[in-house]
Amino acid sequence: MPTLSSCPACGGFLAPTLARCPHCDAAPPVRHRLRGALASLLLAATSAVTLMACYGVGPRYECDDGYADCTTWCSIDEHCGQGSYCNEAYGECEWGGTCGSDDVPCPDGYACDVVRSTCVPVEEPPRCEAASDCIWGLEYCDLATGACVPTTTCGPGQTGCEATEVCQWELGLCVPCTGEACGTCLGEVTCADAPPVCPEGTRTARFDGGCYTGGCVEETTCAAEACAALDEAACVVSDTCDAFYVGVGCTGPDGEPCAPGGSCTCESFVFDRCEPAPTPPAP
Repeated sequence: MPTLSSCPACGGFLAPTLARCPHCDAAPPVRHRLRGALASLLLAATSAVTLMACYGVGPRYECDDGYADCTTWCSIDEHCGQGSYCNEAYGECEWGGTCGSDDVPCPDGYACDVVRSTCVPVEEPPRCEAASDCIWGLEYCDLATGACVPTTTCGPGQTGCEATEVCQWELGLCVPCTGEACGTCLGEVTCADAPPVCPEGTRTARFDGGCYTGGCVEETTCAAEACAALDEAACVVSDTCDAFYVGVGCTGPDGEPCAPGGSCTCESFVFDRCEPAPTPPAP
């Protein structure tokens, strides 16, 4: 609150806005003016801090040499007003929109900065393009998605990869595989590498070239591969495989084409495939 100061020359009072006493034309004490100036500066600084806490840092300015003028610039979102964010690449505030409730969603590619009720761009994680872009020894680069995926280590003589994985030897990591890329249970091993340690109920997988893939294959898959590799004669005499045939020239009792699940009479049968025989129930 403003206060009146006393005049040292005549004992009168004068307002803080007056430079000299109206009664005797004497100047007020210097210390009073200094104290008033300091109080004004302190009040201004306090007000600025209060406003900053409520509304964020105020806009910044830089000189535009081309126009000899001052233009606003930003380095963080808080330098911009509500609804705008800072494009740090250009130091400019750009409009993103306001948000804060389900009724006002942000557009695609934006997320709500709840504190400022402002839609800001969502920063996508960087895509990997090679194994060196991921954590060495812990992740591999999925080129299809550009994501670094956690995985397990592998190598000759180590614990084998899952049935849907093979060992990428140069990285020493298990990576996904599909179909023939996962290897086979059949074929002679011609390399000197130690086989992976596969859990019970699985076998070591190998490439056609004769070396291990680093993965493990389920016994049921290996049994199916073994039967599928047999011809008709070998399948018929096998104790573990059954031969399946397809009828030729089949008709139903009324001479019409066979109906699914109905009885049919066929002119002949042709060998179709060899599959594992059903496992007999335990006694």
